[in-house]
Amino acid sequence: MWRLRKNKMKKTMYILLTALWLVCVAKTNAQCWSTISAGRFHTLALQTNGTLWAWGNNYYGQLGLSTNINNSYAVQVGTDADWIFIAAGYLQSFGIKTNHTLWAWGQNNYGQLGDGTLIDKNYPVQIGTDTNWVTVSGGAGQGIALKSDGTMWTWGWNLNGQLGDGTNTDHLVPAQIGNSHSWLTAVAGTNHCLAINSSHQLFGWGDNYYGQLGDSTTADKNIPTHIGSASNWAKVAAGYDHSVAMNTNGELWAWGMNVFGALGDSTFVNKHYPKKVGTSTDWSSFSCGLQLTIAIKTNGTLWTWGRNTNGQLGDGTSLEKNIPHQVGTLTNWTLVSASNKSSHALQSNHNRWAFGDNTTLALGDSTSVDKNVPELILTPCSALSVNSLADDVQVTIMPNPVTDKLYITNLTNELSEISIYDSTLRKIAEQAFTNAVSLNMEPFTKGIYFYTVRNKKGSIKNGKIIKQ
Repeated sequence: MWRLRKNKMKKTMYILLTALWLVCVAKTNAQCWSTISAGRFHTLALQTNGTLWAWGNNYYGQLGLSTNINNSYAVQVGTDADWIFIAAGYLQSFGIKTNHTLWAWGQNNYGQLGDGTLIDKNYPVQIGTDTNWVTVSGGAGQGIALKSDGTMWTWGWNLNGQLGDGTNTDHLVPAQIGNSHSWLTAVAGTNHCLAINSSHQLFGWGDNYYGQLGDSTTADKNIPTHIGSASNWAKVAAGYDHSVAMNTNGELWAWGMNVFGALGDSTFVNKHYPKKVGTSTDWSSFSCGLQLTIAIKTNGTLWTWGRNTNGQLGDGTSLEKNIPHQVGTLTNWTLVSASNKSSHALQSNHNRWAFGDNTTLALGDSTSVDKNVPELILTPCSALSVNSLADDVQVTIMPNPVTDKLYITNLTNELSEISIYDSTLRKIAEQAFTNAVSLNMEPFTKGIYFYTVRNKKGSIKNGKIIKQ
């Protein structure tokens, strides 16, 4: 009888523990990254549980944390878990919630938040009362958004006609552009905007000094101007002074400033009209930064070209490239976002990577050190996942649990570095490899820590360390 009861108790305990484990795993996996948007010096990201996070420069409150304090790692914005769309502008930020309300925060000296004032906000404020916003994008001083009825709205700075309303007058609240209800997508560059309508035609307006509107001129336009005659455009991105678009054939086209090779056409000559990027027809997504372009192909490979002063191309050098170059060998990239001089990318397993300039803390890796190759930014989702190292690479990490010295042995001399993170996933130690490495864990408090080991090919292995 006692044995039967004991077995029942064990079974019940097992079920309870299993349920608790499933809850913990679900909670942890819900904390993975779903989308990312890079501004000039700051970055926004959403996790799969609908929470909003931010890091980087915060001088104008663009992180939305109710302070103006910079952050070198991701910090949650408020407690809401109903965000579905984000856009980091130059020094301002935008977001849309599940109820399709529009929110903004950060710099507002030209009315770029659209809240009817010229006062900076360091926390999200709702823009108007409409509940049918679907996309939003921010430039240097302007905002542009679409509603579910296909109408397009702009606000903020209008010196170069970037609001597209036929004037050069600033607007402090969103105003509809024309009477069209057929806009599919709209994006803001520094001082120009681009959009695609339901006929898959491409339009541009605003600053055109470098030909970034693509209408074969360098004259500014203050109304949406038709670009070329093609009617098969699918996606478009606006950089600081250049533009990139993809058609339904999977081809990439670029135009505008090309001093650093951001157009990827093997020259350094500006183009005032769309020029095809190579011969590939398998591009899937892309983003433009400050004279750099980052893109993903349908096979999940990552490609970059253009300016590389701070390693923002992720190829381990600081040399500019005027044609697309593949970054590493991984084939599970899903989303990219380029900023001033840094790049960000997500993988299909929801891990976040970053590289390039980090003096403004834009990479969010708890440091201010530039990276010229992609760095995995450890998060709760990546802490439990493993990107296995090559089979021929042998690494031993012991003892674990550890009380003082942690020894990492690299028998094949194929490893490049190890990083240690605390339970909040902030990086607390980093060391380059020789053959063997020892880390002093004695000063650390008891608890759970995480590590990432990178080999010279860029592969990553994650693991957990228990400090006794």
